[in-house]
Amino acid sequence: MPPPPFLGAVLTGGRSTRMGRDKATLVVGGEALAARTARVLEEAGAESVVAVGGDPAVLGLGGLGLAVLADLHPGEGPLGAIVTALGALPPSIEVVVVLACDLWLVEPEAVRAVVDALDGAPASAMAAMARSPDGAAWEPLLAAYRRSAAATLGEAFAAGERVVQRSLAGLEVVEVVLADPTWLSNANRPGDLGDQGGHEGRG
Repeated sequence: MPPPPFLGAVLTGGRSTRMGRDKATLVVGGEALAARTARVLEEAGAESVVAVGGDPAVLGLGGLGLAVLADLHPGEGPLGAIVTALGALPPSIEVVVVLACDLWLVEPEAVRAVVDALDGAPASAMAAMARSPDGAAWEPLLAAYRRSAAATLGEAFAAGERVVQRSLAGLEVVEVVLADPTWLSNANRPGDLGDQGGHEGRG
């Protein structure tokens, strides 16, 4: 059965201070991380995919070929990017899947898991979020959010909150235990990529 319609949002606006270079354009295995993340969302069944934040000249059609959605709150962290993505939902789609571009080992199965969990949850649930099999880590940047989450997250942001986890206190969240913990691997520093290395690229 195909997944319910959803918008895919690649978060590409981070400052990448620990990596020392733009993670969105970091090429690993011949593919820029932002492009790989967009491909994962497409293969999982996204109706369309946008990159939220970052440099449109590099990420857009003249660079990596992605559709770029300007972050309404640049430099304010991922919560602002999530609020931006929720505000961009077209009338025909009720769900956005947010995926950070530095989750460099994520696979389409992980995206489908959060989409299916939210689809099967009661209407009162506003998000479905990935969690590692041991329960030790959960990832709000590998998550599906219903349009109904926009008001709560927007109010938290307007009140000064910038930590995504704390903003979720007002939401009913379905936690999704992933089959493979490596899907939650973050590329925060060059050493996180192991022998994959990586270099900056523009397409």
